[in-house]
Amino acid sequence: MENQPTLQDVRNNLIALLYGIALTMEIQVREGAGAAMLGLPECMPVCNFPDFADFDLSKFSFERDIEDVYSYAFYGELGERGQYGISDDSEDGNLGRLAALCEMAHYNHFFGHAEDFEDSVVGIDAANSDALKRMVDLAHARFNLDRSSFVSLQNIAVLSGVNERSVRNAMYADGNAMLAAVRNSKGELVVNSQEALNWLKGRRNFKETVQIGTRRGLPPTLAANEIMPFLNAQLHEFYQVSNLEIPGRPDLFPKRSEGELLAQSFENAAHRIGWTVERLCEVLSQPIENLSPEDCPALSRMLYIDTTWLTAQVMQARFPDAMKELQPVVAVPKAAFSPLNEADGTLEVVLTEAGIRPFFSSQYAQ
Repeated sequence: MENQPTLQDVRNNLIALLYGIALTMEIQVREGAGAAMLGLPECMPVCNFPDFADFDLSKFSFERDIEDVYSYAFYGELGERGQYGISDDSEDGNLGRLAALCEMAHYNHFFGHAEDFEDSVVGIDAANSDALKRMVDLAHARFNLDRSSFVSLQNIAVLSGVNERSVRNAMYADGNAMLAAVRNSKGELVVNSQEALNWLKGRRNFKETVQIGTRRGLPPTLAANEIMPFLNAQLHEFYQVSNLEIPGRPDLFPKRSEGELLAQSFENAAHRIGWTVERLCEVLSQPIENLSPEDCPALSRMLYIDTTWLTAQVMQARFPDAMKELQPVVAVPKAAFSPLNEADGTLEVVLTEAGIRPFFSSQYAQ
């Protein structure tokens, strides 16, 4: 992504917002109130507030929030907590808390007082930076794509790095460049999440969401006949499937006790990755030879499995001969003896035909 802010840029912007709130409290509430809110001594004047790089953000939940949301927004990476690791809840969710802070700062204009503190540590540039908002907007758009059945044209524009007019023009394009849109109950133009994902894959600035790491430990490798049972076991462990009935496959989702059911339903999880329940069941019930490596990113997100690991298992099972050629070459151990005899001061040299032939060839050439 062009001009992508660094993690430090986002962090500085967030701290600047917190300082702006503190400045407002110093002026409108009482002296020392802002410092207390930041966890600093109340007697500390504004001009002595720590530099952004030195401010201890660990007092707030924002420290971990920024790291998780930044990786998710700009790189499409979900950590070990998987889909549950990103939440837009304004009170308990990491993305929701950051979005609430941006909105609060926007509506309250905390930095209207910043010009009164020209000698303070608060940097006007950092305060006016949009690094945090860009991250939040991108994360929200990705969150909607990953978890909703439909996404807005604005979400698609943010994810693709183009303006909304270009997205609207795609609705009248031909072939793979076309983006089919429909109107929702509010009359707004929206696009099916899977349709949007397929279109976004052709955009240079878009990164598809992938699962990095796994909620549980993974075996180093799986045999071809172990992969599909492993995926089905992950499905049973993480999703509510007791009420799901698949024609012809009563064994696929056995009944489970009420206490074991997870809150997240299997059906909604399938829809979030842009699949129907029928397609997911078909994929998980077919032989490993028919499982496409292109299905691995979606399955990884749903089952909380590292994408790279799962893709490698599927490739190894489907194309064993080709994968063997990609294995790293193991170096041949060096000989235990050395031709150098340090005691006698001699070096043993063995002449071979390969070594002699080039010498004589050069002599004859003269």
